[in-house]
Amino acid sequence: MAKHKSSFSLYDDDDLEEEPVIKKAKEVAKSQAQGPSPSPSQKPKEVEIAEFKYELFYVMGSRRGERVEMEDDHICLPKFVTHEPRIASRTSLYSILDGHGGARASTFCATHLPNILKKLVVQHKSLDSLEKGMKKLMTDMYKSVDTAFLKEARSHKPAWKDGTTCTTLYLLNDVFYVANIGDSKAIVFRQKTDKNVIVELTEDHNPQKYEERERIEKAGGVVKNGRIDGVIEVSRSIGDGQFKTRGVTCTPHVKKFTLTAEDKFIIVACDGLWKSFSNEDAVQFVLNSLKKSEEKEEVMERGKRAQWELVASEMAAEAVRRRCGDNVSLLILVLDSA
Repeated sequence: MAKHKSSFSLYDDDDLEEEPVIKKAKEVAKSQAQGPSPSPSQKPKEVEIAEFKYELFYVMGSRRGERVEMEDDHICLPKFVTHEPRIASRTSLYSILDGHGGARASTFCATHLPNILKKLVVQHKSLDSLEKGMKKLMTDMYKSVDTAFLKEARSHKPAWKDGTTCTTLYLLNDVFYVANIGDSKAIVFRQKTDKNVIVELTEDHNPQKYEERERIEKAGGVVKNGRIDGVIEVSRSIGDGQFKTRGVTCTPHVKKFTLTAEDKFIIVACDGLWKSFSNEDAVQFVLNSLKKSEEKEEVMERGKRAQWELVASEMAAEAVRRRCGDNVSLLILVLDSA
């Protein structure tokens, strides 16, 4: 399977292309502006909202590895309504949070991140405005939840030292906006007629990368054995207050990804999975598990979702069986045509 990185735009490098839903909304608004002004007795026409094309559902899998406690958490809100009236036909929110040093940072994010995002989103009165401001919005969301958690952490004696990665997928109609810090990775499997393609939707943040190491060393941190000050192995996170002056940041990479008819499923998982599976191994495991599940009559009788739930559960168990040592949490977003 080939890796492919040209079907999304990275905000840090590219200007946003105008999506079809934005163009359609603009055309509707323009035609309304050119028409006659309604009389007081007439109700203004509602702006037409573009429909999404691709149905999808999600399944989760998780296993506690050799850790004392399960430090991972997640957000799965397929109906994440932020506006009334709506500015998009579908708005969904998904996130994988891989905690370290305890579960308090990941739990805090899972609890508060949706409301923080909602407060930022409602400041935009149109889909056009929201999409154009998405990079700043996502960055502000991460900074807000980080600031709130650090304030809470410092209020305790001794202060909490927990931290967490955070990979967030915000879906507007058929367009995903993916923001991530840390090493919880997201990939999409795209089945073309001539070849299968895997698209990475996230950027791993570890101290060994040049950009990350340079920032850490400028802040006075030291990279030792692949870890900051020999302790923490991610260079971007929520929390980790003791390392925020050593180069750890909560600024996310933000990417835009538009679903196509060729996309079959998206895997979002903490590094506990990716320590045991390469991108190609993960996709192949899913395909093999799907095929095996078709032979289980009791699973097939329960329907497609049950089939995928079994796949997710088996994948998490397999990662632990391969002795990854870490907790494993994974989310699979399945296009209904898959």
